[in-house]
Amino acid sequence: MKDVLFIVMVVIAALVGGCTESKAPVWGKGELPAEYTSIFGNNNGARLDYVQNQMIDKHNKVIAELAKRVIALEGGGDPNE
Repeated sequence: MKDVLFIVMVVIAALVGGCTESKAPVWGKGELPAEYTSIFGNNNGARLDYVQNQMIDKHNKVIAELAKRVIALEGGGDPNE
């Protein structure tokens, strides 16, 4: 009797709680460059990679600009000269 009651409780919990999958976000909305899609495809994983690469490139440009500013503030060259 305890086993049947346990199974009924599990089934009720599954029905009340639901067993639905959440919808995965779509990355990189819009059209990707044709050259990129010809190599990597147009699926969600390729779109995520594209968005991540764009963000990394953006941050690398900012870091390069900051490095130029630091070098300029430090005198622009070798301090031993």
